[in-house]
Amino acid sequence: MCKPDRTLNEEPRFVDIAFKDVTCGKGVLVVRPTNAYGCHLGDEVFVGPFCEIQAGAEVGARTKVQSHSFICNKVTIGEDCFIGHGVTFVNDLFKTGSFSRSDADWKTTVIGNNVCIGSGCCILPVKICSNVVIGAGSVVTKDITEPGVYLGNPARKNLKSQIALGKGDETILDDICLKTFCHQPLECGSQKPPVALQQQSCFSGLLKIFGMTAIL
Repeated sequence: MCKPDRTLNEEPRFVDIAFKDVTCGKGVLVVRPTNAYGCHLGDEVFVGPFCEIQAGAEVGARTKVQSHSFICNKVTIGEDCFIGHGVTFVNDLFKTGSFSRSDADWKTTVIGNNVCIGSGCCILPVKICSNVVIGAGSVVTKDITEPGVYLGNPARKNLKSQIALGKGDETILDDICLKTFCHQPLECGSQKPPVALQQQSCFSGLLKIFGMTAIL
């Protein structure tokens, strides 16, 4: 392994954080610093600090994107979604053994409406239907075509949540939901959970938010 020549002292090239060529709907709130360019933010979208949203990405109305999340090119997120802290979207699967500089090799991701993605998740190029919860720290590697709660690496539909829903057992669901919603949306500097989750148990609030029936 070659040792670096430490006698060299070249000046690096700096690029400042930018909010450029972004189309926004009404009532959009973005907390600085955020790096966003060539993307679209729908009505009443919230974007927390230290996020990057790349050109070609679209974020639907009333969706909340929490701090330190990365939304790359070719990602479309629906309306009324929650993207937790530190969520990473991926569009390059390194199929050649390395990264590709050509967007022709990049894949698309489409997220439906009313989708909640917990903090620290990694979302590979997939399609996720509406009314889905992805537990914190999960890795989504395949399309999700049925509403429900998905957990793990790779993310799978959680059987305990289905059984609990069928029996009306809120204890298990509350535990899952609390782990998923471990970071709540920031609204004007406050740290408040969704109204539905303040008014009742986490599980009941989940059903209210998603409009789910007793069985997923």
